[in-house]
Amino acid sequence: MNPSQYRHDSKGSTSWTVPALAGIYTCALQCANENGVELTPKLFWEYALKTGIPVNDAEGNFAGKAIDCEALCKYIENIYKNE
Repeated sequence: MNPSQYRHDSKGSTSWTVPALAGIYTCALQCANENGVELTPKLFWEYALKTGIPVNDAEGNFAGKAIDCEALCKYIENIYKNE
């Protein structure tokens, strides 16, 4: 939306999934590297689910979580600070 806001549009085709996830994973890896955190794919997924935003389907039922890239990076930044 602008340099200080992140936006996710839920309309799109599944072909956008892999590039979007690769970009988010790359951002998370950079954040982890800058903060001395070893980030494995398994830990990435764990942290992404922990910081994700609940998403409901058209009937209002819980359908899963959307990755919140900003919350994910903030979580990674603070992993060792909170120990």
